[in-house]
Amino acid sequence: MFVQCIIVFRFLPELFQIIHLQVSGRLSELKTTIDAGQLHRDNLLNTIGAQFEQWDVLVCQKLKLALFCIIHVMN
Repeated sequence: MFVQCIIVFRFLPELFQIIHLQVSGRLSELKTTIDAGQLHRDNLLNTIGAQFEQWDVLVCQKLKLALFCIIHVMN
């Protein structure tokens, strides 16, 4: 039992280094994924923001036309 503990303690620094490298690599991958997601989100929001006024005008025109048709039908 004591010998097994000595063997385990002898390899602990190497195990910690391996675990550290694996965790660091995974964190790097996750950061890359988050950065890509944020860039995609920013691009989508910019596109929506640029086209919002055009859509707003179009919807208002369609609503006015629909109201005009309803009023015309009721007369």
